[in-house]
Amino acid sequence: MKVLIALDDSECSKLALESVLNRPWPGQSSFKILSIVEPFDPVNSAAGAAHWHDWVVSVNTQRKADANSLVEQALELLRSSHPDCESDGEIRVDLLPDRTIVEAAEAWSADLIVLGSHSRRGLERVLLGSIAHSVLQLASCCVEIIKPVSTGSPDRFNVILALDSSPQAEKVLTSVAARPWPENAAFRLLMVVDSLSESCIADESALNAMNAMREQEIRVERLRVDLAEMAASLRSRFSLSEVSFEILGGHPRDALLKAIEEWPADFVVLGSGRKNALKRFFLGSVSHAVSLHSSCSVEVVK
Repeated sequence: MKVLIALDDSECSKLALESVLNRPWPGQSSFKILSIVEPFDPVNSAAGAAHWHDWVVSVNTQRKADANSLVEQALELLRSSHPDCESDGEIRVDLLPDRTIVEAAEAWSADLIVLGSHSRRGLERVLLGSIAHSVLQLASCCVEIIKPVSTGSPDRFNVILALDSSPQAEKVLTSVAARPWPENAAFRLLMVVDSLSESCIADESALNAMNAMREQEIRVERLRVDLAEMAASLRSRFSLSEVSFEILGGHPRDALLKAIEEWPADFVVLGSGRKNALKRFFLGSVSHAVSLHSSCSVEVVK
């Protein structure tokens, strides 16, 4: 497994590195530490640039040196915690860190990008987002966004797998089953079923309403059977007793966010459906909404 870790000197980025250091990974995994240096150039005019040239060069040189030190320290920790895995580092200079992270991941054929979430609030978060969520939208590989808040018990690592009836659910399950997890991991498999609309329940034809309710019951029962099989497969794979499953009603985004808070979860894994750029910008996807608003870390399987 090839894991690219985007690193800067922020606290959330350090938490992302700690998350990688403290978790088991498949044998012979490879890690790449990537640090992006944003060039410092406060002057646009030619005369001003000449006047400030030495200062600008000095600042950029120091930024590169700091980034190099950050990467070397991270590599030392990785090689110590995972000596059987290959670790390397890279520094790039660019004004657009999100684009650079995605390009580096594609060039290296990364399976997973791990990075911290720089918190934003309110309108700024809606309009601008963050580097982490921009990477989530642009990347073709899986993306893991590490949050600074852990809501679960210190004695247990609660993992929610958000599934649906599409082939993407199998990809989520396969991705999770393909790697080791902490011994104290507890898994909860969730599916969300849209509630019957009021118009359907209030249908003038009692027969139509009854048929709709019956079809919903049959669908839920089929999903329950599928979930039970997935839970049994996961339980067998990891020899775990704490693998539960549940079918929730309501809008997927709202139901999942509520479940994350109530369990509570330390980590969520879910798939990403494909949307065109305009629809994704205005409406967002369930995976994007959960990664943006959840209180815990999130991995989105592409």
